[in-house]
Amino acid sequence: MTGELQQAGRKLESIGFQVGQRLVERYTKDRPRFADTLEIIKFICKDFWFEIYRKQIDKLQTNNRGVYMLQDNKHRLLSRCSPSADQQATAKHT
Repeated sequence: MTGELQQAGRKLESIGFQVGQRLVERYTKDRPRFADTLEIIKFICKDFWFEIYRKQIDKLQTNNRGVYMLQDNKHRLLSRCSPSADQQATAKHT
């Protein structure tokens, strides 16, 4: 069973990568090439994220070593995956 779950996870990740790649190609085909990493991050946070989710990123952080963290506090697709406040309270008391 664990092998099947790992295989399903890899397949889902692959599909997600392909979809993301196609979306980025679609939204960047008429733009000039990005000059640097910061331009790419700005594009993702402002233009791309807005086109996909109809909102901008809530927070962008960097450790100044090339690692960026994008935070969306109300990601509509993942909000259903998070436990509700009631479920969290119940889990704490059991």
